[in-house]
Amino acid sequence: MNAQPGDPSRLSGTQRRDRFQALREATAQREPPVITEAGLRLIRDLAATPQPAEPADGQLHPELEQLAQAGLADASGNMHAGGKAFLDTVRWSNAHLEIEVAAGQSVRAWKSWLGQEHAVVLAQSSPAIAPGNTPHDVAGRQPLTLSHYTLQLVTPGWVPVDALHWLGSRPQTPPGHPCQLPLSPLLRRVTDPAVPPPRDDPDITRLWDQPLQMWAVTAEPAGDHLLLLDSAATGVWMLATGSEGTRGARPTDGTGTVTLTPLPARALWRLLLVLTVRAVSPPGARPADASSDTSPSPGGSRSP
Repeated sequence: MNAQPGDPSRLSGTQRRDRFQALREATAQREPPVITEAGLRLIRDLAATPQPAEPADGQLHPELEQLAQAGLADASGNMHAGGKAFLDTVRWSNAHLEIEVAAGQSVRAWKSWLGQEHAVVLAQSSPAIAPGNTPHDVAGRQPLTLSHYTLQLVTPGWVPVDALHWLGSRPQTPPGHPCQLPLSPLLRRVTDPAVPPPRDDPDITRLWDQPLQMWAVTAEPAGDHLLLLDSAATGVWMLATGSEGTRGARPTDGTGTVTLTPLPARALWRLLLVLTVRAVSPPGARPADASSDTSPSPGGSRSP
């Protein structure tokens, strides 16, 4: 068979490398744009202003420059299609999911609004605990200097994937059974690694020796409010209040007892999926409570 013009077999090594580089650049995923809270407010202002903003002295306002770099508006303040889709999704969203992660003095947020065709995701820097982090590293986190968010306009089905990616995933070997703890020392331990464990128990001691941070998860309009503990190598735990461990109930103060139920990776993924489905479903069609199907089986894993 004769080689045809453009046939890769006729390309030189340099031409092949150039084509490969061009293909890689064309298919590379762009980094999400970064925007501040002031930039978010400017989007709302521009949507409500009939006349576009004029740059002063030929210099773009910093927030307007952010919107221009993000492809949401032009240098004169005219909203692009992406900016309009962002606004419409937030305004007319069917559901809102939010995660706040507290460690030390730092609270980082991930927020999403789900519409029919699009979802908007805003996320501060990931709070994921890195393999080399010590308890003092995480407990010593300070508030973010600036409230920067990455901004994404995605399909609604991508929301739980992005949430899990933001929270971070890593190998975990949590104990296979729930345990009860007084809430007060647990909350103090999240900000101070010197707080001793409440009792002499090998599982609790192992958890206590890990970097710890709290996740507060909210899904509206379903009304799901969950509190989870991320204990690095010993896994993620759902916190429930009361001596009987009412799952899904968030502690309202720093007193009383909490039941910690371990969430294997599959159960955590299922929890995020159910929260998303419950949030977007009509009240009469919602699946069971998001916290009602997350306990591991006695063997420590769940069937699909």
